[in-house]
Amino acid sequence: MIGERSREATASGGSPTQEESDMHDVDALAAAYAAGEVSPVEVTTEALDRIRALDGELGAFVLVDEERALEQARASE
Repeated sequence: MIGERSREATASGGSPTQEESDMHDVDALAAAYAAGEVSPVEVTTEALDRIRALDGELGAFVLVDEERALEQARASE
C-alpha cells in the first residue's frame, strides 16, 4: 500500500511523501505491482482519495467515475 502517511498528508493538504511520489513513476509502480507491494485497487483508492481531498479547491475534474475506476482496478488484479 502507498501508506497511511500519504493519506494523512493528502488529507491535511501536506506535501506527498517520497513513497507516494515514487508511486507516480510508472516503472516504480509496475515494480511494486510485480512485487506484490501494492494492488491496482489500493493505488486507485488512494488516487480517488486524493482527488476527493483536493479537487474542491483545484476543480481539475468535471467527472470522476469512482465506481468504474474501482471496477477496472479489480478486473486488472
